[in-house]
Amino acid sequence: MLHVLVAGKLHPAGLAMLSAAPGITHIHIEEISEPSYADLMPQADAVIIRTQPMRAATIAAGTRLKIVSRHGVGYDAVDVGALNARGIPLCIVGDVNSVSVAEHAMMLILACVRRLKRADDAVRQGPWTWRNRLEAGEVLGKRLLILGYGRIGRNLARMASAFGMQVRAHDPLLQQQGWPEGSVSAVETLADGLSWADIVSINLPKADKPSSLE
Repeated sequence: MLHVLVAGKLHPAGLAMLSAAPGITHIHIEEISEPSYADLMPQADAVIIRTQPMRAATIAAGTRLKIVSRHGVGYDAVDVGALNARGIPLCIVGDVNSVSVAEHAMMLILACVRRLKRADDAVRQGPWTWRNRLEAGEVLGKRLLILGYGRIGRNLARMASAFGMQVRAHDPLLQQQGWPEGSVSAVETLADGLSWADIVSINLPKADKPSSLE
């Protein structure tokens, strides 16, 4: 019998699948923190986590651990080195939410340029004459620099282009491996990109050394 530890909120449909699976038991901890599930690691053959950390000490406590799965894409909070040292695979969910994140970034860009918060306050609290100050702008023709040109960055570029924005990107890894086809060109350096851009969207995992982008 394999035992699965589900750490963090999971859709009822996923829990139903685990309950119906033969030869599997599971326990579900909804709280999203490492201490909330760390004491349960010794009994787990598999762990499904969300955004909470999984450090080396927690991994070491999982003496039966065979696999870790994140129902997301990023894995910054997981000590991959500690997993690799024991040959434990880490699974992620590929392209699960890149469109949603890109749409959110586009929404924030529009909200900033259109001064959405200021407009909302003027309607709710006044003065309505705020609109006569003509602070709201347009994204048409604005220069968007995308830092990190992976799935999210490329979806954002497609959306921004549809709004008539000029789009360029900076991703040193892709510049080394081969820039993807399309109308979005790469800037040579971060400094070049920042001096060109009106708007910057950062679509990168957290890094210990920000200078790695240069």
